[in-house]
Amino acid sequence: MKFSDIKIKNIWEILKNRFNNFLKFNKVKWIFLTYILIIFFGALLLTSKISLQQGQEITFFEALFTSVSAFSDTGLVVKTTASTFNQFGQAIVAILILIGGAGFFAWKIYIINYIFRFKLSLFQKTLLKTERGANKFGDIKGVIISSLTVFIILIILSSFVLSFYFYNVQGNFDPLKSTAQSPEFNNPYKNASISIRYAIFHTITALNNAGFDIVGKYSFAPYYSDYFILIWLIILFVIGGIGYPVIYDVYLYIKSKIFKNQRYAMKFSLFSKISVLTYVIVTIVGASLILIFETQSQNPDSFWNKASSSQGFWGDESAFSYGTKSNKVFALIFYTFSTRSAGFSIFDTYDLSQPSLIISSLLMFIGSSPSSTGGGIRTTTLAIIILSIWSKILGKKSIHSFKKTISFENSDRASVVFLISLFLVTITLLVGSSSFANLSTKTVENPLFLNQINKARTFNLFHLLFEINSAFGTTGLSTGILNHLNIYTKILLIVIMFIGQLGISSSILIWSSEKSKFNKYEYLSEDVLTG
Repeated sequence: MKFSDIKIKNIWEILKNRFNNFLKFNKVKWIFLTYILIIFFGALLLTSKISLQQGQEITFFEALFTSVSAFSDTGLVVKTTASTFNQFGQAIVAILILIGGAGFFAWKIYIINYIFRFKLSLFQKTLLKTERGANKFGDIKGVIISSLTVFIILIILSSFVLSFYFYNVQGNFDPLKSTAQSPEFNNPYKNASISIRYAIFHTITALNNAGFDIVGKYSFAPYYSDYFILIWLIILFVIGGIGYPVIYDVYLYIKSKIFKNQRYAMKFSLFSKISVLTYVIVTIVGASLILIFETQSQNPDSFWNKASSSQGFWGDESAFSYGTKSNKVFALIFYTFSTRSAGFSIFDTYDLSQPSLIISSLLMFIGSSPSSTGGGIRTTTLAIIILSIWSKILGKKSIHSFKKTISFENSDRASVVFLISLFLVTITLLVGSSSFANLSTKTVENPLFLNQINKARTFNLFHLLFEINSAFGTTGLSTGILNHLNIYTKILLIVIMFIGQLGISSSILIWSSEKSKFNKYEYLSEDVLTG
């Protein structure tokens, strides 16, 4: 037998073993394959005529992109949801958002095992722990039940409140376009059917940090200066983005205060403290930097310096007013909360200055908390990396936070998550740059505009980076560049949206074997010089 034959045989054996290992379903593979099936089934439903507005067409790839975006709670779209999908199609999008946000197995166990009182098996508990997580394995049932109960109560309450709001408040809709013939411009004012539909859909999307809307091409811009609904949406963003274990801790805390019994005494977990504190700090720092960069911008075409959006953004020949300075300040604060994974927009994101786009990209890259409806590297990952670096600077041999010690194993995991995330974003940026004839800028016709007035836009790598981080952070904000990216970039965006929702750690475990392999020996260790 030739040496080459032996080599080919060895390679074949390695590949076969790898494939066999993949077929040995561990808990992460169960979740992965279940998610894939749901996404493809959703795409098939969205492609069918029963989901589309009359006269609308959609390719399977466009439907797949929408299905992944909905399931991952992102909100990036290649087709406007309101004008492309009818009420059935919009319901499919909302269901995908609900399943992806809370988790398929979480909903399954909540309905079958909790409501119908079926016993929870060890494997089901393990699936739940992997899908949505808990501080302790024994808490997983309580975490899911309390969190989903809160979600259901909030959906009912918010839908009720927003139904009255949409029915009684006149939004700034273009009167020439607010007709039944133009469903993407439908005004819910004094229309009970549309008001209820808007209320339910947008409660689901806001609570799940999904970024989808059925208001139209301009998201919530018609309610730009109405602080009530914007603050209401921010509250839903935060509740959905802080993480299920935090909701469970708050539930236990309230319970302990009501019953005032030692049996219910509790302390907030280290996860909750780090998660909430990091979420708050990142949001405050992000909002402050964006406000500084916008107010100090010398560009006459930046958001702060413009009186209104570009001509043609609002109606056939009209522009959308950006209002007073106080309106702009609140709009930027709302926008900052939206970058934390929510994805709702109330002004033309393209008008932001480049420093603000960079800060926004960082905020979306960080994302929200683990075991939440958001994506990104997660707040705790950032916190642990910073704490680890700080400990090294101070010469400490361990990492401390809130009088607790964090293992260096956690620090290593956080570093791996950060580096792999950075690698994914960088690769997508390199591939995405192939969409540009010129790697620095590209002028295109923007599909947001309805007419031929001032519709040429110049995009650069900062806009592309913004779009990629929006996908990875499962945010859904866009500057309008998405439909001008090539097919390869869009495929990568699908991948990173899915990974952003599943999480880097779980994505790695998909390809690992259920049983860890241990060497029977260890090599001699030797130090290697580093930077």
